[in-house]
Amino acid sequence: MEEIIASAEIMYLDGLHQDALYGLEEADDFLNDLVNRAVGWKDRALLWIYVIEWAAETGTLTIVGCFTYMLMLKRSCTAMSRSPGSDRSDLLGSVAQLQLDRAEGVHVVPVATEGRVPYLGNEDEEIGGLFIVG
Repeated sequence: MEEIIASAEIMYLDGLHQDALYGLEEADDFLNDLVNRAVGWKDRALLWIYVIEWAAETGTLTIVGCFTYMLMLKRSCTAMSRSPGSDRSDLLGSVAQLQLDRAEGVHVVPVATEGRVPYLGNEDEEIGGLFIVG
């Protein structure tokens, strides 16, 4: 490339203006061809980059979506197998009731879960998952 430009300069200085112009046009065509090939290589490389990126994101989304769906199914199946009144809202209601009872001076002890009930004596009675100690 540099040789073509150097010969065109020499032709220009010798007064061969038309030959110098042809030499520079040849160099310009060579550069345009080189730029077009470089743009084609860039486009092909970016195509593969976008395809691989799309595949990675789609795969990740699919895996996360499947696990999320499985967890939702497991959670809904677990919720269907629970006994009535054992969800989080009942627990929060029991805690609120416990705070109200403590504010009124009633001593309240929560019932242990899964059938393990602490021994509190014969005078105690169970009401709504709480033992009221008299």
